[in-house]
Amino acid sequence: MLGRPILTRFSDTIAEDKLKDAVKMVILLHKSRRIYFPAAKLKHHSYLCGFLQYITTMLIAAEKLTMIYPCNTDLLYFRIILHDI
Repeated sequence: MLGRPILTRFSDTIAEDKLKDAVKMVILLHKSRRIYFPAAKLKHHSYLCGFLQYITTMLIAAEKLTMIYPCNTDLLYFRIILHDI
């Protein structure tokens, strides 16, 4: 599955240890939900593995936007990965 390596790549780029540890722990604890669940019941990404696709798409978009709008990428990636937990 394509999404897992992308999610791991972004979580590995988080430099602040506390944020990285929290993300890794939540990814591990909610692994089955993140991989197989849809993102919503009816609207966006409402299909098997939709939640993972939704998160990875947001991460890729955020990465591109940080080239134009510099920011704290640790917090940005942390918030994207955990925003629906």
